Amino acid sequence: MYLDTTNKKCVRVRWDTPILQSAVSRAGRSLAYFGMPGAGVHDLLDWSTLLGTKTCVQIVRSPKNQQEEDLEVVRQINNNVMVNDIKDVQIMRGAIEDILIKGFDRDQFVPKASELVDGHRRFKYELYNLDFFGGVGYKRKASEGTKGVKTVRVKAIEDMFTRQRGHNFTLLLTINVRDKFGEEPLQYLQETLSRSANAMLAGTFAWCANLDEGMKHHQLKVWIPLWLREIAEMAQFDCRCYPTVTYEGHEHARMVHFAFDFSFIDGRDLRVNSHQALDSVVKLPLLQVLDGEFRFLTLPGSPCGECTETDSVVTAEALSKCLDLTMTETTLSA
Repeated sequence: MYLDTTNKKCVRVRWDTPILQSAVSRAGRSLAYFGMPGAGVHDLLDWSTLLGTKTCVQIVRSPKNQQEEDLEVVRQINNNVMVNDIKDVQIMRGAIEDILIKGFDRDQFVPKASELVDGHRRFKYELYNLDFFGGVGYKRKASEGTKGVKTVRVKAIEDMFTRQRGHNFTLLLTINVRDKFGEEPLQYLQETLSRSANAMLAGTFAWCANLDEGMKHHQLKVWIPLWLREIAEMAQFDCRCYPTVTYEGHEHARMVHFAFDFSFIDGRDLRVNSHQALDSVVKLPLLQVLDGEFRFLTLPGSPCGECTETDSVVTAEALSKCLDLTMTETTLSA
């Protein structure tokens, strides 16, 4: 079990909340939530005025000692829901990746905000909070048994778009810098560059390829939004990326937090093109939460380096200059 931290709460309350308020405004109603709130159900408490139906997922692992720990978390979720009188809550047991891939949990229950469409279970959530303590994926060693098998977390994220087809949503994704992707992200960026011939991306790729060890969060800030944008467009969703936020989490883990809005383009079957330009996505700044403040985390030569100062505190004016966004959607407390 991992615990909430001051930094994590700062991101949830002062960064995510304005994004969700904007989503509520666009939807004209409270948001159906699908996520991993943990034992303390902090999502449900801090976003109580923004959420409608709430599907809470808690993994239950097989080894006996881990299963007991996970079942205790399920009990704590139930207890905190009752103590705080939180309504319209569904608790599902199992890995969230498995539910996204299979459409049901280990007890064969299906998500509340879902329906069968042509024999396929479609989800109808406005908010996903995929709050992982681990990395984006852990590749298995190559063998005959794993040939053609995708990393589970990657497949689950891809399947999420298929299940959400026809329904707009916001995605909050938090991952650790630890993963086993090796050089594949750099290969992905190189291939993306070869397809687009984008000058900004060319400079960014060269910059990423020369990052020192320990700068993984800077690399993730570049390729994760581009990858998710591509998946979304192939599934006929317009993708809007927000700046990436990094912070020190539980047990000093380096966490990286992403936020996206996805709007379905009805009547399209082929890839769509997002309104937010590729250059704009690449130039989004990396922010760091430190001592209760949001700061720009820039390195020499990094994209958007021309519009931020190293370790400078984020102000509304500075963020507006970098992002060219209305502050009603990205308001930060200084």
